[in-house]
Formats: sequence, structure tokens, C-alpha cells
Amino acid sequence: MSLEKKKKSIGFFEYQKGNETYKTEINNILYFESMNRKIRIVMTNQEDLFYGNLEEILIIVSNYSFLRIHRSYLINRTYISILGYSEIVMSNGTILPISRGRRQEIRALQMSERVENPDEY
Repeated sequence: MSLEKKKKSIGFFEYQKGNETYKTEINNILYFESMNRKIRIVMTNQEDLFYGNLEEILIIVSNYSFLRIHRSYLINRTYISILGYSEIVMSNGTILPISRGRRQEIRALQMSERVENPDEY
């Protein structure tokens, strides 16, 4: 892959805090957590808080491997360590709940990935 293609494949997420704009690689984001009007962004090397809306973030990261598991959580599937029936354990050890309404959708997704990539399981 050429260097130019590599640059294009790296996506960035930008968010604002006050008058400052922060930029981080999407691949470094483990998950987003909605806490009322604030969004907690958990990355591989740090965490941060900013005002935002999870629905808007979902639109921005929709071309990447993010999954809505709960009204309050949007996770990067790359960092899932354990996928349980009612919860997910992320690579940093954080346990996040899967809402009842999303369990079937997440199971179906997991099963389709197993069919598409049987060598990974």
C-alpha cells in the first residue's frame, strides 16, 4: 500500500472543549460514553470529556468499526476482549452493558462475522 493510501485510511475524530479543538486518530478510540450532555471519550492512552451528542458521533464514525451497544455507549469493535450475553469487556478491562434491545442485533453481527472470517474464531 502506498503512503498516500495509508494517509487516507487513517481517520481522525475532532471535538471541541471551550475554544480549543482536539484531534485524535479514530483507531485509538476504545469507546464513547454519553453522560447527560457530556461525552466521555476513552482512548488507548487517555480519557477526555466534551459536550456533544452520541447520535452525531455515530454519524461521524459510521465508516469505522463502531457499534452502538446501549443508549449510552458507542464502542470500537476492535477493542472488544470478551463479548458476553449482557455485557462486553473492553481491552482495558472496562465492563460495559449491552441493552436488551441490542442483544439480538449484536449476536447476529457476531454470527455473520464468524461465517465471513472462520479462521479468526
